Amino acid sequence: MTNPYYQPSYNPYPSSVLIGSGILFIIVPVAAVSLHFYALLSTVAGLGIDDWLTLPAVVLCVWIAIIQIIAATAGGLGGHQQLDEHGEPGHTPQLYIYKKTRYAYEVIGAAGLYLIKLSVLFFFRRIFRVPVFILVNNIVIGLTASGHRLESEYAENNCAIALPFRLSFAFTDLILDVIIFILPVPHLYRLVLPTMEKLGVSSIFFLGCPVVAIGITRAIIYNWGTTTRRAASLEMMLVTML
Repeated sequence: MTNPYYQPSYNPYPSSVLIGSGILFIIVPVAAVSLHFYALLSTVAGLGIDDWLTLPAVVLCVWIAIIQIIAATAGGLGGHQQLDEHGEPGHTPQLYIYKKTRYAYEVIGAAGLYLIKLSVLFFFRRIFRVPVFILVNNIVIGLTASGHRLESEYAENNCAIALPFRLSFAFTDLILDVIIFILPVPHLYRLVLPTMEKLGVSSIFFLGCPVVAIGITRAIIYNWGTTTRRAASLEMMLVTML
C-alpha cells in the first residue's frame, strides 16, 4: 500500500470536514446521553456509577468538538499555517491558537476517552455478577484509570521524540478497547435465552465494533506518520553525510 503522506497534496481532513464533524459530535453525544437518562428515569431501574460517568464524559465530548471547530476556523487546522511578515513560518497568532487548542484537545481528549471506558466497565460490573468476571473487570478498570503521560510532557518540544509516544498510545488504547470489547463475550454465550433474544442482547454489546475499527484506523495513520517522518529524517541524515 502506498503511503499517502508522501504526497504533498494529500489532505484527508480539510477544514470543512473538521467543522462538520465537530458539529456532528456535539449533537450525537448530547442526544445519546439525554435519551439514555430519559429511558432510565422512565423505568424503575436505578442509576449506577456507569450512568453518572456519562455526564462528565459528554461534557468533555462537547468541549473537544468546540475546540476542534475553533482550531479549524482560527487555528489553521486542516490547512497550511500562515506565514509571518517575512514570508517565513513563524509564531503567528494563528499558530498560537493552533498550539493552545492542540494542548487542550490532548488533555480533554485523554480524560474523555478514559471516562467513557470506565463507564462501560462499571456497566459490565453491574450486570455480570460472576466473581471471576468482577475480578478481571476490576483489573481492567485499574489499568484504564492508571492514565498515561501527555504528549506535551513526553515530547519536550521535540516532534521526533513525540512520534513513538503517539504510536504507543494508539496501540495501547486499541488493546484496551479490544479487551473491553471481548470481556462480556463468554457470558453472553452462557445466557439462557431464546436464540433471537440472545442475538438482540449480543448486538447491543457488539456496538463497540466501530470503536475498535476507529482504534485500528488511528494506529494505521500514526504508523504511516511515524514511517514518513523516519524516512524523512534518514534522508536528511544521508544528505548531510554526503
